[in-house]
Amino acid sequence: MAAAAGPLAAELDLEVDTALELLRCNRWDALAVRLGVRQHGLAAFRRRCRTMQEGEGEDECAVCFEDAPLLRLGCGHDACAECWTGHLRAPLEAGDRAAATRLTCIDGDCDVPVGSDVFERLLGAAAEGGGDAELLDKYRKWAREEWVREARDDRRFAACPADGCDRVVAFDRRLMSVQCACGHQFCTNLACGREAHAPLPCILFQKWRMLEDKNKGRGHGLSPEMAALMTKLCPNCRTPSDKPEGCNYVVCGMCRHSWCWDCGTHNSTPAGVCH
Repeated sequence: MAAAAGPLAAELDLEVDTALELLRCNRWDALAVRLGVRQHGLAAFRRRCRTMQEGEGEDECAVCFEDAPLLRLGCGHDACAECWTGHLRAPLEAGDRAAATRLTCIDGDCDVPVGSDVFERLLGAAAEGGGDAELLDKYRKWAREEWVREARDDRRFAACPADGCDRVVAFDRRLMSVQCACGHQFCTNLACGREAHAPLPCILFQKWRMLEDKNKGRGHGLSPEMAALMTKLCPNCRTPSDKPEGCNYVVCGMCRHSWCWDCGTHNSTPAGVCH
């Protein structure tokens, strides 16, 4: 996640931690952070996104009405640690991903978001006692996936699908595959999510995997090398294409260039196919 905060911090002359805090508060919308800081100034824009602060001494909790040390969110609303922890745990225990990753202040009339730092602080403290470790892991996973979905930047981001890896990878959208720092290579088509299979297009790779699974244990199947022979590169953009059936008139799914499968000549209509 710091990979997204770094360029924004440099652009706005902020500390990386500050940029990360503002991104969390604004649902990872870098444009909203840029506009907010430039229009309102850092201090005013950050006021809504301050990390949780501890109150002085004990006071009456506005939720349970017990006297206890209070924790205050950036909006000014406070409650005791037990009530805040219950507020965080509720959507996680209910399995409500949207409510957990978009959780707002404990005051029902306040829409200030509860940042990841609050979850880490309160559930992390509880986890040290053996109580909320699984809930904290669940929140981290959901928050990471939500960040990948909502991150807005010139690059694209994907969560590494390798077992046990929690990294987020930034990649050039023109590439068919990317390698995570853990060493795992995977397809950049997020709808595919499989291991790297360039130069095979996703649909042909999926067909090959289905055929491989079908023939598993029979001593034969379609190798990746053989599958690669079933594709041709688009003469215009060099994207791998396949033609499982039909005539030789082919339209590239990437650039919409039409061409003859047999010789590669450009054709504007099916009637113009030379072979």
